[in-house]
Amino acid sequence: MSDLDSLSPMLEELQQLTNFIQNQIVDVSPEEKTTNLYHYTSAQGLEGIISNANLWATDYRFLNDSREMKDGLDIISKALNEREEVVFQDLAKHLTEHSDNLADIITPYIISFCSKHDLLSQWRAYANQSEGYCVEFDLSDSRLSTYQNNTVVICHFLPVIYDDKLKLKIVNVIIDELASTIKKYKLDDQNISELSIEKKGLVTGLLQNVFQLPLLTFKDGGFSEEKEWRAIFLANSVQNEKLRKFRISGGTFVPYVEGIFLQDDEENLFQREKLPVKSICLPPAAGKTTRKGLELFLHDNGFKDTFEVTVLDSAIPLRNQKNINW
Repeated sequence: MSDLDSLSPMLEELQQLTNFIQNQIVDVSPEEKTTNLYHYTSAQGLEGIISNANLWATDYRFLNDSREMKDGLDIISKALNEREEVVFQDLAKHLTEHSDNLADIITPYIISFCSKHDLLSQWRAYANQSEGYCVEFDLSDSRLSTYQNNTVVICHFLPVIYDDKLKLKIVNVIIDELASTIKKYKLDDQNISELSIEKKGLVTGLLQNVFQLPLLTFKDGGFSEEKEWRAIFLANSVQNEKLRKFRISGGTFVPYVEGIFLQDDEENLFQREKLPVKSICLPPAAGKTTRKGLELFLHDNGFKDTFEVTVLDSAIPLRNQKNINW
């Protein structure tokens, strides 16, 4: 038996913690569980979504939060340092020292959704200064994935956590679970310190990966009004090279992957013939011409029956400064 084979059972348990962690985030979140979520986008964004039947998931390093992942890292490092086990203190040190390189092995791509319809802050921030649209997706029988060159990655759909107390609660539950696993395999403080460099590196890497989802769902409380849910794609370095594409924004090459909707029939997954769009809300101050244009666009892109997608008016009395009641 090789040096690493002796750790195989524990490593398998660590890899299987994903579902447990997802459930912790969903259960602790104050957001109600829902299968109907909203995506605010510009007119150009909506055109691309409907015409190409996909959404773009952006490399997390190119999102608008300058502290993306760092907020979660502060919470996790603090909780790890408060534990007596040396392995957790070593992990906190490792996460802090390598915080800028966390995405080199596992690259997260994210699509942002919102739990609220017709939200003023979302119109202003993500819908081209209220000239865009709010798209409602029904995810009750769909799963978002990315597919390219025979490589498939299915996303994790999770609510964002803004409250620091809830973040700490989630992290401590995860650490308790890890502590139980480490104790089970008798990796006490002395054993950890005596591990070979290769072995210790592998254990530290897998422990780090356990915190990927909390790192990507914890955000500063200042963003709480966004009511965000995230579709998170975790692609390893090999998958990343096959999946990654680029768009240009503000003179910057922005990496992204294409998210497609798979129909879930409990036995097989296959790409949907149509996007699971339930409704599209017109921007504030939009008039009859905007509605008619959208209805014609939907008709010519496969939504030929008007009842398939409900076109809604915004209830927000916000004037568009460029073109009122267009």
